[in-house]
Amino acid sequence: MKYDTNEETSRNMKLKIREEIEKRRIERLKEKPLYGQFMRHLDKNFVNKTSSIQWLNGAGLKGETESLIMAAQNQALSTRYRQKKIFKQNVDSRGRLCHGSEEHVSHIIAGCTNLAATEYTHRHNKVAGYIHWNICKAFGMEVCAKYYEHIPETITNIKNKDNEVTVMWDLSIITDRQINANRPDIVVHDKKNKTCQLIDISVPDDSNVQLKENEKIMKYKNLEIEISRMWNAKSCTIPVIVGALGTISKLHLNRIPGKSSIQEAQKITLLSTAHILRKVLN
Repeated sequence: MKYDTNEETSRNMKLKIREEIEKRRIERLKEKPLYGQFMRHLDKNFVNKTSSIQWLNGAGLKGETESLIMAAQNQALSTRYRQKKIFKQNVDSRGRLCHGSEEHVSHIIAGCTNLAATEYTHRHNKVAGYIHWNICKAFGMEVCAKYYEHIPETITNIKNKDNEVTVMWDLSIITDRQINANRPDIVVHDKKNKTCQLIDISVPDDSNVQLKENEKIMKYKNLEIEISRMWNAKSCTIPVIVGALGTISKLHLNRIPGKSSIQEAQKITLLSTAHILRKVLN
């Protein structure tokens, strides 16, 4: 028994030593001005740290993709900015596609004007389509077996013994008074329960996650008021913001009908981000 106790004490001590070594490694990484940016970002109050790294626990990404995303988080990719400022190479540090801002990782994944209408929009629509698919499933509508095969219809009316719901996709809402911000990504009008959810999705640079979340809430405030009056329904705006490298602030997905998971939304986002990085850097 004495031997067992000593063995357990030894195991606990080894575990504590490993934890301390890991903690020191993380602290040293955070101290690095460039490479420690993402680790410092995860410590911010508005970031849900557990959810932001949830994709590492069983999202199903291949090792090559995981490595690429983690290298991007650590700013350890061969961007023009890194080539010029870190390795002192004689190159133009501006973006190789737009020749505008400095080519940081954040510029490639969420800030290049040449990618906005194509790659960024495609990434956004894939996340939005996944959420729309889950909403339709939740209300008993027959949908494709896989979310990526789902093609959202502009208006989907669902009426059965349990539900009377209209789901709108990328549709301008006509109101009595002019409102410029009248086109959320998804609108779920539950006529039976007299509720209306305005769902808007964004995949910004990870440092802008909270800014985008607040921006969405304010953007649709006037539309909320008009819908509540016109449709006699309690309305609310639900921003779904996933950072291009996986950052999550608040768990708004839990408020949306269906079983949309943070982990799957991150996986969709990160696969698209990895594709963008490969396309630009290769």
